[in-house]
Amino acid sequence: MTQDEFVNIFNSNFDKVRNYIYYRCGDVNLATDVAQDTFVKLWEKRSKFNDDNLSGLLIKISRDIFISAYRKKAREADFNFRFKTENEIQSPLELLQYDELKAHYNKVLKIMPEKQRVVF
Repeated sequence: MTQDEFVNIFNSNFDKVRNYIYYRCGDVNLATDVAQDTFVKLWEKRSKFNDDNLSGLLIKISRDIFISAYRKKAREADFNFRFKTENEIQSPLELLQYDELKAHYNKVLKIMPEKQRVVF
């Protein structure tokens, strides 16, 4: 496949691939990114395919890239949820230490001169 042939394939199929992914996810930016990644992958593997079923190949590549992106986002969301809930749980000792620190902070803040207190 020459560069000119690739440009023709890109121009004639980019909107089709992007619309397919947009239909699946509803996110224009993600659909555009996946469509671009699809054509990058097609260019990288241009010597390994024939032009018989190019449309089907583009859809399959884009679907695989979309599924990978979806799984990655799901893992990130799961990690963020677990990280937040594990860090939000505080023991009674931690709560007591926080209250003591806060009381000490307020006490020191009261004895500071006005200008230092404003700055601090």
